Formats: sequence, structure tokens, C-alpha cells
Amino acid sequence: MNKQKGLLTRLGETLDQWRAERRAMAREAGPVEQQGRLRRLARHLVPNLGTLIAVAALLLAFPSIAAPLRAPSAPSACLISYQGRLADAEGNPITGKVNIEFRLYDVPTGGVPLWEEFWTGGNAVDVSDGLFSVMLGSINDTLCSAIEGRDELYLGITVGTDSEMEPRVQLGSVPFAMVAETANRLLSLHAYRFWRGDDKVIHYYGPSGTEVTLDLGECSGEGWCCNATNDICYYQHSGQDSTLEFSLEGSPSITCALFHQDDDIPSSSKGLYFATDGGNHCHMGKACARLSREGIQDSPINIWTTYYWLCPEVPSYVTRAAEDAGH
Repeated sequence: MNKQKGLLTRLGETLDQWRAERRAMAREAGPVEQQGRLRRLARHLVPNLGTLIAVAALLLAFPSIAAPLRAPSAPSACLISYQGRLADAEGNPITGKVNIEFRLYDVPTGGVPLWEEFWTGGNAVDVSDGLFSVMLGSINDTLCSAIEGRDELYLGITVGTDSEMEPRVQLGSVPFAMVAETANRLLSLHAYRFWRGDDKVIHYYGPSGTEVTLDLGECSGEGWCCNATNDICYYQHSGQDSTLEFSLEGSPSITCALFHQDDDIPSSSKGLYFATDGGNHCHMGKACARLSREGIQDSPINIWTTYYWLCPEVPSYVTRAAEDAGH
């Protein structure tokens, strides 16, 4: 809980800092045309604080939502973590691959299994010094539908050719698992990563799912410079902040937020500002995200720093409900 409060506090402090920076910029003498267009676009299109806090809070409260960031192609699943200890008849801890069958019941004894999963053969459980850990639901993905609406659940465990262990284990983590799955159905997050190494090459894994690059060293003169696939563009003009433009074509949403890791510039002077657009204001002529840094006329991103465009996908029935409510 302290970690969650810490993040929200940092988000609030970032908002205050952002507002102060925007007020300071508003007092500056008229910005040049290119810079002014991007900032005006940013004011209208950057996700609001409520969106950012909601996304961050959901990521903390429901780790299953973050699964698409680690494995975008993995199916959504409801999982229950279970840890146990195995010993032989003399009480010595077991080490090695062990076949284990798991079954869920709604009664402590007898009854018919609501759900079952076999960790056998190639999926046998790794046991080390008697200890093991599994994520139930990793093999049989019908877990959520099988236990929905059940107030009490009991886990039956069968090791090897033995009979089911007694007594069954009463589970207390099911409510969390069900809530996590419900939240995962409501919101899926898509992350598009980009970074720069110790050279001038920008790397980008966008909605296409393949890496594209742009070598800033090959961008000579002023104005726009784009890579061969028109997925990364770079703008440079004397006296103006440089701009990087990334394609969002194929993304389920252009309501995106910017996240980054290990930026060497202190948080009080990062000066990053960005905007997303459906294509009308994009140099590449398609949905894009633009990024600049206050007072930086070279690349706005640091070397060996990873950045993400984080774009939520909201199911159509949620969108329709919002439209029906007039929002």
C-alpha cells in the first residue's frame, strides 16, 4: 500500500511541476511557429492527469493488466499463485521434476471438480529442496469461468500416482484473481518502445511489431527527415526545439501517455512535452505521436534510456456506454 501511495504522490508532484512549467512557458515571449503548433496540439490531445493516475493505479492494483507489456501476444488469463512443499515418506525434501495434478472444488471433501489442471510430462513442476510454486490457470485457461460466482473454493492436490492429499487447501486469493480478470477485460494496454544507443540511431518497436530505425546522422540540414518506412520522422530547425515523430498506425488508440526509464536528466528539468494526433497534424500523414524537450535542439531523448508510448485499448461496449452517457 505504501508503494501505491508513493506513486500517486509522485504523479501529483509531477502534475504540479508540469503546471508550473506550462505557466512559465505561457509567460515567455511568442514562441516560434513550429514550437507553438506542437504545444497547442499538446494542450488539446495529451491525456489528462485522471487518465494517467487511473492507468498507474490499475497497473499497481491489478498486475494482470500489465501482462500485455511483457508479452503482447499472450492471451488474457485469470491466474492463482500457489506455493507448496513436498517431502518423501521419511520427511526428506524432494528435488526434481514432479507430476502434480490440481483440482478445484466448492466443498472440502467429496464432490465433483469444478476445474482441473495437470502439471505433468513436459509441464512437470520444478521442485527444489521440497519447495515449488505454480500459477494455476497457466495451462487450463478456463479457470475464471469455472470458479465465477463461487464463495468458497478448495484445492485438491495429487502428486504422482498417489491419491489426492488430505485435507484440501481452502483458497483465499480467489476474489483478487476474479477482480484482476474483470479489470483485464475492461482495459488492455499496448506499449510501443523506443530508445537511442550511444550513437544517433533511434530504435522503435511500434504497432507493426517489428523494429524500425532512423539514423539522425543521415539527417542533414534543417526541416523534416524520415526513415524509409515513414514510421520515424525527425524535425530540426535553428533556434527551435527538435521533434521526433513516431507512427501510431495500427494502434487501437491514440490516447497515449509517455513513460520512460533511467532518464539521466533530473526530474526537475526533464522538460519533455508530447502530443498525439490521428494524422491531420502529422508530417508522416498518419496517426502519430510527437515528442520534444524544452530547450533541446538536438535529439530530445537521451542515450541508453528506454521510452514507451502506453496506449490503452477500451472495448467498444465501454465506448458506446460513454457515448450514450454524453461523455
